[in-house]
Amino acid sequence: MLEFKVKSLLVGKLLHFFFSRFGWIAGGLILTFLITACDPGSMMLPGPSGSSNSSSWKEDSFEMQVLMEPFSETETEGTSGNPPIPRVAGEEAGPSHQASIIHNASFESSLHQRIQRLENENTPFLLDKGKGEYWTDIKRDLDQAPSQQEYNRLLEFENCDLQIRELKHLCSALFRQTLSQHPDLLPKCIERDAESAVFSFLESQREEFEAEFAPDGDGNGINTHWIDKLEMDLFQEMADDLHKNGGSSYYFLKFLQEYFPD
Repeated sequence: MLEFKVKSLLVGKLLHFFFSRFGWIAGGLILTFLITACDPGSMMLPGPSGSSNSSSWKEDSFEMQVLMEPFSETETEGTSGNPPIPRVAGEEAGPSHQASIIHNASFESSLHQRIQRLENENTPFLLDKGKGEYWTDIKRDLDQAPSQQEYNRLLEFENCDLQIRELKHLCSALFRQTLSQHPDLLPKCIERDAESAVFSFLESQREEFEAEFAPDGDGNGINTHWIDKLEMDLFQEMADDLHKNGGSSYYFLKFLQEYFPD
């Protein structure tokens, strides 16, 4: 009997392992196999005489009840299912930070120098900002760009915008140079002075484009990139015409008609 108890204890340990791994059905099959292997006679049903076989069956039944009792959570913890997957430190911190924005230092330097050149020539086409202020605002926007794509877009926009301002400044100089050759016209100016008239004439060109091409007639919904291109082409053509034809330039005559009427 002691030998059988030892065997049963070993079987119990094995069943603890197999039940936790394979479930109760597979565990029951394993139990049947192991008990039969250890003592084939132990699986015999009690005979009619109710002799020692009956006693052995009762003991086996008791042991089976003990073995078939469910294990506590502490006993089976970590044995059923897959173990928790360890997380790498920082894995739950969300997506990684975007790569640092690469600045085009040479292009930025070129923009800065072009702005300084306009400032040194006292241009009125930098939004009346003090020296250094115009570039400071641009540089701040570039440094605060949230992405490489936005940085590139801002750089392209500022370059195009500065080209338009440079062309306006060039046209203004050519208009004033041509006017200086016709001093008799100055008293006829409807503006405060000739320089103010030139500034108003050049600034009004974009307003005319916007009024002409605005879908709703009030300047809303305009493709600003297209207007920028039209404005740039116009001022380039105007500068070429003034440089080549002077006082007989189409744009100079148009300017006189609007601001120096007879």
